[in-house]
Amino acid sequence: VPRLLAHPISDKYSSIETLIINDHIWFDEINDILSYFPNLHRLSIDYLEGIRNKQLKIDSINLISLTYVNLKVQCLDFNQFEQLIIGYFQQVESLYLSSRYDVDYLNANRWQQLILNHMKNLKIFDLYHIDLKRFDNNNSQEIYHDLIDNFVSPFWIKRQWFFTHHHKQQGNCHTGYFYSTNPYKRKDYTLYYGTDGNNCQHYQQTNFNKINHVRVCGTQSKNSIINYFPNVTELTFDLSNDLITINLNRIFPLSKLTKLVIECYQFPFKQLIKLLYSTVNLNLLKLRRTSIKDTEYELIQQSEFFQMISNKNMIKNLVIDECCTLKNIQLFVDLCPRLQQLTSGMNRKEFLSIVRFLLSKNDKNIQNLSFLCILHAPKVSLKEMKKFIKLEKVLENYSINHVDRKLYLWW
Repeated sequence: VPRLLAHPISDKYSSIETLIINDHIWFDEINDILSYFPNLHRLSIDYLEGIRNKQLKIDSINLISLTYVNLKVQCLDFNQFEQLIIGYFQQVESLYLSSRYDVDYLNANRWQQLILNHMKNLKIFDLYHIDLKRFDNNNSQEIYHDLIDNFVSPFWIKRQWFFTHHHKQQGNCHTGYFYSTNPYKRKDYTLYYGTDGNNCQHYQQTNFNKINHVRVCGTQSKNSIINYFPNVTELTFDLSNDLITINLNRIFPLSKLTKLVIECYQFPFKQLIKLLYSTVNLNLLKLRRTSIKDTEYELIQQSEFFQMISNKNMIKNLVIDECCTLKNIQLFVDLCPRLQQLTSGMNRKEFLSIVRFLLSKNDKNIQNLSFLCILHAPKVSLKEMKKFIKLEKVLENYSINHVDRKLYLWW
């Protein structure tokens, strides 16, 4: 959005009521953005950073319809955040905030004054704060606990806003996580392995029955406490691969999963296959990398286990973030024969070969495919694709577009 606002705009204002910004924006860009959308009802910003101009003057904008705000802030100190609230968000009823580093976000008294004076309509308050600097010794932990103990005063209890926290240690780095626990608000949970349980006396258990998305981080520890999440349908891995060796059915009902995301860079394909064996109702699979050696392709495809997974999995939407070769694509098409949507990067040297394969009517495994998104695609790929379709006559009715280095094709 800020990049678009840098260009001349014919209309002075936009009538848009819901604005979702997935891009990185700076604190000093927020005024120009919000002034262009005076009718906003809902605002979500995925990465708001605030270190460029700490002395920026905020112009108060009367966003009387803005009732929902979801912010993920990075290096935005609490003083700047207060400016945002006072300048733009005084009518907000639901605030979802994820913050890092500035310990003033854990100042319950400042929050109380800010809410009483400038957020009188606030009904839902969901805070998730990560502190990386407070755990170098036991005294620091005591200071941290003194801060968060202030969130149990009558002000917070009256509004049914409750919080919990835990600590994570990795090497010499100690991290504190403080977050809301209200079951009607929090539907996702981050599971941290390697903490050897949570022996902190201030820890409050989360209602795991309400969780539908779990992100698994860290590495497995022998003494880790294992919880069970009976209603999880989405699972994200962001960890080293040794965790997969445990029985995941002890933690999640794998047969209920409909979405699986592998965000770590090292997740062997053989272990992915084992996981897919138990997640038979997956609809969406997303991978950061494929992690397949050149010598493995033929052995993998010929294995009975691979064929078994191919015959029973229900994956219809596949996303691969890395630049894939023709071999990669062919392997995953064989693995997911019910595929309808494919999003992937593609090796430029094999671009047309991959497209030819995917648009071929001869392979039974791609008969259901009707949407293709090619990541990191240069503008010239749009001309190449149009020319290829025309010459090869592979499609009659289709739509094609190139937006933000992504090439989209529907047919």
